[in-house]
Amino acid sequence: MKKNLVLTALLTSLLLACKDGPGPSSGVSVIRVEALNRDADVPALYPQLHFSSKYSDEYEFNDERFMRYADIPLERMAFSMDDSYGHIKSIHLDLFPVKEDVDRMKKVLTAAYGQPGEDSTHEFPSDGDIQVWKGKDRLIGLRVTKDSTPEGKMSASPNLYISFITPEENVPNE
Repeated sequence: MKKNLVLTALLTSLLLACKDGPGPSSGVSVIRVEALNRDADVPALYPQLHFSSKYSDEYEFNDERFMRYADIPLERMAFSMDDSYGHIKSIHLDLFPVKEDVDRMKKVLTAAYGQPGEDSTHEFPSDGDIQVWKGKDRLIGLRVTKDSTPEGKMSASPNLYISFITPEENVPNE
């Protein structure tokens, strides 16, 4: 009887200790960035997560346990809201410098939006090469910086930029 009681107490203590820190298994949702649209109120959708705010319209989040883009883990997320219109203007994501994740991201974006092109909009940072995918309500830019060594290893975290546009902005000028 004492053995069962001790084992029960030990198991209960272990379960309670594992439940302490928030994690996806403790009821907090994972942010699925690909599902966000310009009308998403990210802090309201994820009230359990603590977003740091640099300014009244810019937020940052750095807990990789809670961020995914098509099941690819993200290192950091920053987004800016348009206070006057109440929608997301842009999202900046840092991926981990893992070649397989970058290759998978390119495949996911190409499957969803077609072949990438150049940044003719000048919407994204101009330093380095950037591939751009165009959706009906967003532009997505992926920048990967590689070392000049023959192996071409990534020297920095790849960046994914999402800029939300209105349908009028998406119509090419004739």
